[in-house]
Amino acid sequence: MDREKPGELEIISKKSADFFNYLESRLISLSSPGVRPGLKRISRLLASLGNPHLGIPAIHVVGTNGKGSTAASLSAIFSASGYKTALYTSPHLIHMGERLRINERLVAEEKWSDHFNRLDAALKQDEKLRSDPPTLFELITALSLSITAEEMPDIAIVEAGLGGRLDATNLINPVAMSVITSIAMDHESFLGDTIFKIGEEKFAVLRPHGKAFFSGEPEGLVPLFKVLCKKLNVSGHMLSEDWRVENVRSSYNGNEYDLVGSDVKLTGLATHLLGLHQVKNTALAASSAWELKDQFANVTEKSIREGLHNVKWPGRLEWVNENPPLLLDGAHNPHGMASLVKSLKVLFTEKAQFVILFAVMRDKDYRTLLAMLSELNPKSLVLTAVPSLERSAKPEELLRMAKGVFRRNSQIEAYDDAEEAYHRARRFGLPVLCCGSLYFVGWLKSYLERVHHGNGRLSA
Repeated sequence: MDREKPGELEIISKKSADFFNYLESRLISLSSPGVRPGLKRISRLLASLGNPHLGIPAIHVVGTNGKGSTAASLSAIFSASGYKTALYTSPHLIHMGERLRINERLVAEEKWSDHFNRLDAALKQDEKLRSDPPTLFELITALSLSITAEEMPDIAIVEAGLGGRLDATNLINPVAMSVITSIAMDHESFLGDTIFKIGEEKFAVLRPHGKAFFSGEPEGLVPLFKVLCKKLNVSGHMLSEDWRVENVRSSYNGNEYDLVGSDVKLTGLATHLLGLHQVKNTALAASSAWELKDQFANVTEKSIREGLHNVKWPGRLEWVNENPPLLLDGAHNPHGMASLVKSLKVLFTEKAQFVILFAVMRDKDYRTLLAMLSELNPKSLVLTAVPSLERSAKPEELLRMAKGVFRRNSQIEAYDDAEEAYHRARRFGLPVLCCGSLYFVGWLKSYLERVHHGNGRLSA
């Protein structure tokens, strides 16, 4: 791959951001607080909206880590194949309009407004929904599916939320393929306290007589996947067994690799998504798309190659052309952080110096996350909190924890004010890794857009 300049952040107009922030606030006012697994509320709401979740062939992307980049890669591949696509992902980084794209483009504000009015009317007319409102995720999912149904895409790529069996997205039908990315410990209070229980929740999305593609990670869940596929008469595939990834070349500009299946060899596949974990995510998308050729005949070697080359997925090892340069990554659980650390060890040499800017949610295993980051031996660790977010861990608590796991030659600082923390991290004149939470990455991208707004680009 030829070396390219670091990426630039997409400019979002203040008017557009204000609209979606207002829309989200309206949805919050209509919703039940927190996470409330279950399908009764969303089923009733979708029925009142004319069942927009039915009739459009979908790829349902489920897992713990890598869902978003896998879904985005699938969307790019099917768009490159000439199909009209819908892509629904979560969470958003800057505003909720990012969660839905039609043919790789954001949906017009007017369309969001029109479908919100329909949703608002449906909620007001239903006594049960008024007394037991859907959650925010359920409302955004219903709203996005309503828009998608009107757009009538050839295929919808739908990323699940935190679960599987009881996730609001699990009502979509028909499902052309269930794609399961790597599974790891996360959201244990909702999904189970063992990897097997979490695997059962994720694999519960398999459709009888349907198709499924599992990354094969962790290996301990492979037998469960095979048993369920046999029980449900599912045509099941695994990246770890049915395909081979070879000749991986990783750099600051992305990854190149060869992907070998039983009937095809895709050589020199290239993606600008950074990190070794993106080899697995994009390979999972490419092989899943290939296995759907019987239903979507326009998928070819050329369109897979073009799709992977074009795919973008902000906030995940996103290389931003600031001065000094920034790397933004939303890794927030041990599995995701392990992938990030492994990738950084490849990208940075032993002598390369950089600074880590870190914020995390208090319900995450941040001691383990900090211990993993300590392996990188950064010049400095700067700790902070996401502004106006109660879930964010306190910087003083992170400081106490970090002092117990970081090496003495790393300078450790903590600041309550995230803007101050950002500028303190930049004072070293070294690359800055910003990580620990997608909420934090989203806040930072918004802050950078405010700082640079009007310049036409986000580079110093």
